[in-house]
Amino acid sequence: MVNINNNSVQTVLVAEDNLVNQKLLKLLLTKLGYLVNCVNDGLESVSEIRKQHYSIILMDIQMPIMDGFEATRNIRKIESGSGKYTPIIAVTANTEVGIRMRCFEAGMDDYLSKPIGFDLLKTKVEYFLSKTYAS
Repeated sequence: MVNINNNSVQTVLVAEDNLVNQKLLKLLLTKLGYLVNCVNDGLESVSEIRKQHYSIILMDIQMPIMDGFEATRNIRKIESGSGKYTPIIAVTANTEVGIRMRCFEAGMDDYLSKPIGFDLLKTKVEYFLSKTYAS
């Protein structure tokens, strides 16, 4: 199954510092038909967004160099006024009280807890990719 949007394969950016989690997310998303690029920290995710458009971003919130909150705020600044909007889903094992709200306040669109189940990942990604964003 290949996901088509405007006759192009949809590309997912995975920002995750744990190599095992990167490989798992890449495997699951590839199984769903997406092209997947992985980066190791928030700074790399911001750099990637400057280079190419992604259909959606899965953003770990605890990473070295730049965490997912700061990376998301930077991505939203880059997109501000450009007419572009990339859905960002937080991916974290952090279960502290208020973490979901911090994700939304940083500009993320949704939240997934680790370990990530295939069906929930599929549902959330497909939901956001089915929405229409200004371009």
